[in-house]
Amino acid sequence: MIATLQFGPFHNAQAHPPEGPTLTTGAQLTQTLTKPAFGTAFPDLTDEAQPATQTLGALATTNPKQAPRSPSPAEDFPKTAIVLPDGKEADVIVRVAERELQLVCDDGKCGQKGQVLKSLPYAGIKSAEYSFSIAPRHKTLFFLKEKKHWLAIAGKGESAVLRLDKKNYKAIIAALESNARIMVETVVDESDVSKAVPVLSAM
Repeated sequence: MIATLQFGPFHNAQAHPPEGPTLTTGAQLTQTLTKPAFGTAFPDLTDEAQPATQTLGALATTNPKQAPRSPSPAEDFPKTAIVLPDGKEADVIVRVAERELQLVCDDGKCGQKGQVLKSLPYAGIKSAEYSFSIAPRHKTLFFLKEKKHWLAIAGKGESAVLRLDKKNYKAIIAALESNARIMVETVVDESDVSKAVPVLSAM
């Protein structure tokens, strides 16, 4: 007796897998989850969580309420001099500190070297004026014969007349205006005005 097997219409088993539950190995499950869909990869949640943690830590570290404020370093300007009450000069260092302008002795004429001769708090400075002349305004200095850079500072209880160096006078004036919140007035030398009068009249 010969058994005859009858086959139905041909179906592609690869295109249409059999219905019902199938067993999947661990490697196949991992490959299925990580396989891109429509050309787009799944986001890696582990990599995204790490920068968020670091960002929160950085914010906690840089909290302005927790971080102490360090004072600004003082800036020194040498090659300057202060006019003493007798009209003579003494070498000083102009120190732009955080809250005040300090005049530090740089020779033995005004005290011990390194000693703070005067302190001018920025909050107490009322006005200041700059001039490029033989002598500062309201001062008579007979020993000078050429023009110099002068800075006169008027404050509450303290004042000073300084001779500045040609290399640092602009920086000192800028620092004074920035810290004391004032505008330094520029005084024109009278000799320059007298020389300019004939030129102006000729025009």
